[in-house]
Amino acid sequence: MAGNTSVDEKRVADVVAQSLPFETGELDLIVSSSVLEHLQDLEAFVRESARVLRPGGGFIHVFPSRYALFAILNRLVPHRLKRGALHYAHPGTTDTQGFPAYYDRCYDSAISELLRRNGFEIEAARASYYGSSPYFSIFVPAFALFLASEMLAKATGRLDLCTTLLVVARRV
Repeated sequence: MAGNTSVDEKRVADVVAQSLPFETGELDLIVSSSVLEHLQDLEAFVRESARVLRPGGGFIHVFPSRYALFAILNRLVPHRLKRGALHYAHPGTTDTQGFPAYYDRCYDSAISELLRRNGFEIEAARASYYGSSPYFSIFVPAFALFLASEMLAKATGRLDLCTTLLVVARRV
């Protein structure tokens, strides 16, 4: 955000708080990248987003999908074990990756329904099917397995199975 000179004001908020620290209809845009999967109650965040966005305000988020193979594995492996393995394999990630992830409604059909129910109109939902396999680049069999799962998910064309989803919506 520091280099973005196209906006009048920039604020960062704690999205886990009881409510977002903004007035009703105060914001023009809420954006995140790889944040929504870390929220235990995505509905509360979407409801608060609808409250603080002005009519026509944008809701743009990129997040990993709940049903990507790596996300399933992420939910199955104990947090301490996976965090240790991640930081061992990728030492530069200690302060930036490895936080608990819940994937609450982090897939196309669920977030689409959630957004519509909370007064949003979806403008775009774009799927990416490749992106988890690099995490496993240090172990070729795992890399191949995850790449094959991503290829299979893409072949089905189902957004719920994608690796990453970009959602663009407007508050009605």
